[in-house]
Amino acid sequence: DALPGWSGDMGVWNTAAESGMSAGDFLAAVQAYEQEKQVRGYYGHDDVFAYVQQTCSPDTLASLYAHVCVDEVQDTSESQYSFLRALWRDAQSVLCVGDVDQSIYSFRGAHPTGMTALVENEGFALYKLNTSFRFGEGIARYARHLIGQVAEGREVRVDLTAIHSGGQVV
Repeated sequence: DALPGWSGDMGVWNTAAESGMSAGDFLAAVQAYEQEKQVRGYYGHDDVFAYVQQTCSPDTLASLYAHVCVDEVQDTSESQYSFLRALWRDAQSVLCVGDVDQSIYSFRGAHPTGMTALVENEGFALYKLNTSFRFGEGIARYARHLIGQVAEGREVRVDLTAIHSGGQVV
């Protein structure tokens, strides 16, 4: 609550807490970081999305592209998602590609449930691509095992298959 504009996702805080940082030190560090950016006129990664939304009208953003493609959508943060919703508002087509089992940016506010929200809240159709053309069944079997260990409050995909045999994990 003390950090206006920061998402409700606790990924950044969890990362800091795991390293032994106290809540007070974390808050002070973030406030110092935000102040220094402002003094220098710098923008962080997510600041760019907020800046564009503040300076462009929603109608301008919505009219930029008739077709929008988003890759690695599982790594979309709250501010990026807000920007994308404005961008694709009037688009003729939207294609989002991602894999919830490859979501690795929780430390900056991304969460794999964002992909689920596209289907549940935005009405997007879901097409699963579960066949690997990169590696063999041996690696796919081990990946299914590892993925099966992860829950994180989401439906876990364990139906990965490979088109050829072989491949091993050592």
